Amino acid sequence: MPYWHFIEWANIGRQGEAGIINALYIGALQAAASLAGSIDYGGAKARYQTRATEMSTILNARHWNAARGLYVDCVNPITGEQSRKVSQHTNACMILWGIAPENRWPDLVSHMADREKLRLTAVPPIVTSDQEFDQERHMAQANTFFAHFVYQAFARAGRFDLALMQIRNFYQPMLERGATALWESFEPSASLCHAFSASPVYQLSAHVLGVSPLTPGFENFRVWIQPCDLQQAEGTVATVGGDIKISWYRKNSELVLNITVPGEMTAHIIEPPEYDLLSGATVLEEGLHQLCFVAKL
Repeated sequence: MPYWHFIEWANIGRQGEAGIINALYIGALQAAASLAGSIDYGGAKARYQTRATEMSTILNARHWNAARGLYVDCVNPITGEQSRKVSQHTNACMILWGIAPENRWPDLVSHMADREKLRLTAVPPIVTSDQEFDQERHMAQANTFFAHFVYQAFARAGRFDLALMQIRNFYQPMLERGATALWESFEPSASLCHAFSASPVYQLSAHVLGVSPLTPGFENFRVWIQPCDLQQAEGTVATVGGDIKISWYRKNSELVLNITVPGEMTAHIIEPPEYDLLSGATVLEEGLHQLCFVAKL
């Protein structure tokens, strides 16, 4: 099996010092540190965190291309020469796991959101032919699997509007061709019913409804709505402690949020992008709270 299949159905750079592989390694180190901390294994947590920080410093030093405002996929380990190929994959991971400094995030998301730059790359038998690809102008596009990480990176940067735009652009052709299940690829060349392509379902709950866990079992959870161009949303997030019910709507310059918090669970509210909290929570009935935000001037 060709080497690039091990990331997903995309032909991205993995030669020499591979940005995507090392970024995934940093993500694994961060996860290991979190797990070690949850069982009070402080020594292991510190080792994993230290290694993740060391690797992040190296990636920033060797893969960042200031002239392009992007991280390149590969670096020659002997000469230090950077490759010219760039991908959504590598650059999304730099945001998702906090490897890139936050002041670089706007440039990264701008490039990753530019549809004119994105190209699906040939990985037979899934993507059977290459689109025109100029390494100086184009960026390898994530297919349905790794798009999950791209959307998460947009959301972490506070730009879920860009993720929603790509979900609409890249999933709409499936609907237009009559799909009743989600394809393995953005092209109908493989499985026509594939679980990992369902990322948008999660993304809408996590970022439009805005609910994500802070501690196991959602005992503490975050609510950070990113309304994008939507006027209202409503849904339920099922947890072991009960259903978290969310509804919000915009009215003139205000955004009104209603949230049902089950049992002993605690909601931590973050102001939506471009909004300020207008008033504290109003208790409408047991477990049901209402908050109002006002658009920033």
